Amino acid sequence: MLTDAHVHINEYGKKLPVALEQIREHSIHTLAVSMDIPSFHETLRIAASEPLVIPSFGIHPWNAWRYTKRLEELTELLELAPAIGEIGLDHRFEKDPSRFPSQYPLFDFFLEAAERTGKLVNLHTSGAESQILDLLKLRKLPAIIVHWYSGPLHFVQDYLELGAYFTIGADIETSEKSRKLARDLPENRLLTETDNPGGWKWLYGDTGFPVLIDTVEAELARVRDVSQQELSESVSKNFSNVLRAGGITI
Repeated sequence: MLTDAHVHINEYGKKLPVALEQIREHSIHTLAVSMDIPSFHETLRIAASEPLVIPSFGIHPWNAWRYTKRLEELTELLELAPAIGEIGLDHRFEKDPSRFPSQYPLFDFFLEAAERTGKLVNLHTSGAESQILDLLKLRKLPAIIVHWYSGPLHFVQDYLELGAYFTIGADIETSEKSRKLARDLPENRLLTETDNPGGWKWLYGDTGFPVLIDTVEAELARVRDVSQQELSESVSKNFSNVLRAGGITI
């Protein structure tokens, strides 16, 4: 079983049939995140016809400023989603620092919802790793996925102590920090992702399709000096465990 713990399935557009065919052909269990309300509705529609796709509802920190006064609307949508994401803070890629303050109340709104409902959260942490840690420590969350972590490695242990799982993605081939993280993470907290279709394109210039998760997994196995079969079994078990902790069974 292949597992992709962070995908923007709604962004495939006309290429969606190809993506879904690969998901089916290779049995890729896919956790699909959303960036805003429209992307969640599209993700939900796609997941309704594809059992291997698990839809998540979240507002990306880049879009937080648009939704801080729409929390009642978000509450209704949270009931439709088995998981929460992509949520978090971003002080690295957000180009307008004046929007930083709007990220905090929205992020805390989702954390409160996750604590109350027992749902999994899929986190974006870029440039705000310590601030997110401080907020997580105020909550009791059952299931945490840290997506594409690129922050200071000395914070990783703090996240692990909160029960977090970490994804390793396409940049394992280009980033020494990601390779070190991939080597050092405990076997039982390791997940794989592509962040497709945009993640691969951002790194390499080509649209990323689901089957590329096999490339990520193969490189991760090399970095950790284990067979790909052993690595795949561990990651699949971890994925099942974090989903189960968040109330999802596959």
